[in-house]
Amino acid sequence: MKITGIIWLRNVVDKLAWKHNVTTDEGESMPRNSMKREPIPKHFKSVEEAGEFWDSHDLADYWDSTSEAHFDVDIQQRVFLAALEPQLAKKLTAFAQKQGISTETLINVWLSEKAKEAT
Repeated sequence: MKITGIIWLRNVVDKLAWKHNVTTDEGESMPRNSMKREPIPKHFKSVEEAGEFWDSHDLADYWDSTSEAHFDVDIQQRVFLAALEPQLAKKLTAFAQKQGISTETLINVWLSEKAKEAT
């Protein structure tokens, strides 16, 4: 099979221009193995450092360096449901949105504060 051309997806063209400052013509003429990439650090000092690295790097560029991972997750979170009056729920939701937090977070914060006051 002989490949005679490339059909560029719009998001790939945009990424080449935005992230790499490369046109599609330059991308097609670039040898595949000539791209230099920064190595993935063996250990990140913090979650923030890992986030900063991956915010500025594309996993697709490192796919050949990845391996399959197997792990177990044991999430033990309990959810307690409580009935609210519809009007109260609307007020809480509106207030939480103004604060930029979820209704659940608002209710948990307020109930925690009230529980501290009561003890």
